[in-house]
Amino acid sequence: MQRNLMLGTLVLGLAGPLCGSTLAAQTKGVLGRDNAAFARKLFEHGYTDLAGSLCRTITDNGASGTEQLEIQALGFELRVREIGRTPDLAARVPELRKVIEEEKAFLDENGRTSVGEVVRTNLPSVYLELAGTLNALLDKEKDPAKNAEFVQLGQQIFTEAKASLSERIKKFAKQLADGTGDQEYARRQHMLGLYNLARMDYQHALLHPLGSPERKELLESALDRFKDFGFEYSESLLNYQGIIYQGLCNEGLGKPEDALIDYEDAVALREDYARDENGQYQIDEELVNVISGATLQRVKLLMRMKRLREATAAAEEFLRTIPGAVYASSGIEILKAKAEAEIAAGDIARASTTAQSLVDIEPQGNAGRIGRELLSRLPVGNLAPDKILALAETSAQKGEFSRALDLCRRAREVARGARDEQEMGGASFLLAGNIYRAQKRWLEASVAFDLAAELHPRSTRAPEALDAAVNTYSEIARRDRARFYSERANERMKALATRYSQHPLAAKAGIWEGRQREEAGDFAGAIQFYEKIDPSSPSYFEVSCRVANATYLQALALAKEKPAESQPLMRKAEDLYGKSIALLTKAQEDTLDTAVQQRLANWIFSARIGLATLLVEVGKPAQAQPVLIEAEKRAGNDPDKIAAVWSLRIQGLQAEGRVDEAVRLFEALLQSNPDAPAISRSAGVLARALDKAANDQLEKDPASKRAEELWRKAAFYYSRSVERALDGSTALQADEVGEVAQRLYVIGLFFNRVPEGQTTFVDWQGELADSELWETTARIYERLEAQAPSYRLAIEHARTLAILGRLAEAETIYARSFDQVALIDPAGKFDMSVVEARPETVSAYLEWAVATHAVGLEQKDDGRLDRAKQIYERILLNTTTEQRLWWQAKFSQIKLLSDRGDYNNADEAIQNVKRRTDPQYDKGRFGFQDKFQSLEAELSKKVFRKK
Repeated sequence: MQRNLMLGTLVLGLAGPLCGSTLAAQTKGVLGRDNAAFARKLFEHGYTDLAGSLCRTITDNGASGTEQLEIQALGFELRVREIGRTPDLAARVPELRKVIEEEKAFLDENGRTSVGEVVRTNLPSVYLELAGTLNALLDKEKDPAKNAEFVQLGQQIFTEAKASLSERIKKFAKQLADGTGDQEYARRQHMLGLYNLARMDYQHALLHPLGSPERKELLESALDRFKDFGFEYSESLLNYQGIIYQGLCNEGLGKPEDALIDYEDAVALREDYARDENGQYQIDEELVNVISGATLQRVKLLMRMKRLREATAAAEEFLRTIPGAVYASSGIEILKAKAEAEIAAGDIARASTTAQSLVDIEPQGNAGRIGRELLSRLPVGNLAPDKILALAETSAQKGEFSRALDLCRRAREVARGARDEQEMGGASFLLAGNIYRAQKRWLEASVAFDLAAELHPRSTRAPEALDAAVNTYSEIARRDRARFYSERANERMKALATRYSQHPLAAKAGIWEGRQREEAGDFAGAIQFYEKIDPSSPSYFEVSCRVANATYLQALALAKEKPAESQPLMRKAEDLYGKSIALLTKAQEDTLDTAVQQRLANWIFSARIGLATLLVEVGKPAQAQPVLIEAEKRAGNDPDKIAAVWSLRIQGLQAEGRVDEAVRLFEALLQSNPDAPAISRSAGVLARALDKAANDQLEKDPASKRAEELWRKAAFYYSRSVERALDGSTALQADEVGEVAQRLYVIGLFFNRVPEGQTTFVDWQGELADSELWETTARIYERLEAQAPSYRLAIEHARTLAILGRLAEAETIYARSFDQVALIDPAGKFDMSVVEARPETVSAYLEWAVATHAVGLEQKDDGRLDRAKQIYERILLNTTTEQRLWWQAKFSQIKLLSDRGDYNNADEAIQNVKRRTDPQYDKGRFGFQDKFQSLEAELSKKVFRKK
């Protein structure tokens, strides 16, 4: 409320100048003299975006000299705030260092001005932001070399910042002692300096390992500084922030009881204020945030001390007595800590209530995500079956499919013999079927749907299960082409129509034959059947969309052989889509049944997508865009729907040559709603479009810089598309994520400048120019193997690790894979049944040998080297000189002889290759001419040949 009133007051003050600006067509200086100060007030009150916009407006209108300096100074702080929003911690470091350097350069030129003093005051906070970022990186980073780099940079930063700040403190201390100048200003700067110096000691301590003398010394120094600060500035709000830091210091020094007293002292700040009739302290937002921070640290410490009841009580007291508690800076974290304390104490009922309250606060936001995660962790021993099923749904949404399936089973067990057994059983099997379907485990899904319908026919979910079974069996029939599955789909549809004739889904039986004809490619027959459906039938609305869609598909099929004849059908389909959208929209407006409204909304969406697809196909992509805008409005948060919209939007913009606009639009979507569930799927659509555009560009111009730029963007969006699946916040679709891993691997070849035709470490062991894409690829394969292990995934994972130079890890995976697959028969030949079933096995066999060769050399392990030798010999026995694999194995075999110091035999082997094939080896056909010639030259220095 206070912030809104403040904003209203500030905006009223600006209204006149802004109106003048508009009327005067942005004449210089029209905004007035105090707008830089107004922009700073906006920033200080939390309206960062408004402050930034106003700064740009002032600059565009030609700010005066002093005003421009003020805008520049505020710009530093705006940039630091923006950098703080960047999720990539490593990316923040160079940006913050750049701000520090620019602020120092600014002070060199403007240090004696009042604006220079503002920048000088702000500079310590930038140092602290950078220090905090480095400490956060140290918590996450596992690479010792990178950690050492962060520590070294942190030491440099703190040395520089403390020296500068100490001089500043001395300067203002002297001014205060002398009684000269602006005493109020000097006192504030002296206060800020002392406070920030103490904070620097604390942050500096975190750079050092736990238990180290350096860490202990710095924590003690920080503790003393905060105590001195509190003695001198006891009435300042910063003193209470400092008391929280004292608690953190005491914790770090192994004094939890002292820390607890500190946190309680900070919380006691509220006691100076009256309470209202509800028992809530009448304190403002700043005080609420301080108390919330102290409470959070107090609760966490009590939990670590195993004083769980006290932790819960502390959190409850805060939530009960502080106005707007959950919206305080640490409010959500306090609720989370309370739930965790309740879980640890075994109070599952209370933990469930607390977790659910987080979901209720912000169902689609961060609080909701935390609440659902907590709910999914709850043991289910004493929970009702509907609660267990809710946990199963949460686990499924997070991609924890095994736990979700187990919870479905537990829900059925708990409900056995109960009044709601039929309802819970049907719902749990239906959810299990949907989980299997999400994993594309179609057979398991069909069984689960059948069980829901057959074992629990009185469940309200039974018709839905039968409908899902129909669709699943149809999907299996499309893939398998086995008659059994199509007949089973027919049987399930008859069961739906006869058992639940009054259910809205039963109306689908009336159009089932038309659907089958569509799937068989008989679009004209499907249309004839659909047109027989009576307009009074509940399925007529769906039919209107199906007729339009079948007409479009018929036109597409005809266009391949008779393009001219397909055009009237295309126009007819376009008209039918329009009529269907109008009919469905009116029906949706006329009904109050929310379930019917939702079904109609789905068909409206499908009709719009069909229409947009047609418009793109017939060369009217610009007309498709407004159709897609309407479709997106009805997509909600459904990632599949939004991905469909973005797929067409991108196709349309591509057709118009406006792929860059697609990128800009998607970046705007990211900016406005970065956590939306649809982001991942939509990012994948955009990545594939950019990937294709890069390939097309490269075909036109092999030296194209544009292709490189497009692939950079494609790689970024590919990575973004799997981000949520990898961190477990969404389901991991193995096929889609595996495809992303393959593309990132290939794009990595381009950015590491791997020569054309060389795709694995067998041929290329060059210096890594850009390892990030392959590191992401390796993480994807690791996650995929954990969820759905397979021979192919293991090989691709090992190949990625090997090209990254992580050969020991790769060799272990290769060895494990070939323990499971017997490629070589007793006669030493390739088992062709294995080769036919797993064609990637042969190349992987050579990769295993090369990895074993490298690891054996590094570890001086003759056993490994002998194994590599044996594999090379077997590959040569099974291949000819007309195959690339022969040349790869032959070169590796001779290289192994050379690596083991057997130079004479290696040289003789090279001469044999020349005699058997050609003096120029493979003549560059497979890329081995230069390799053999280089090896031959190397050997010529180590052996004596008879002339």
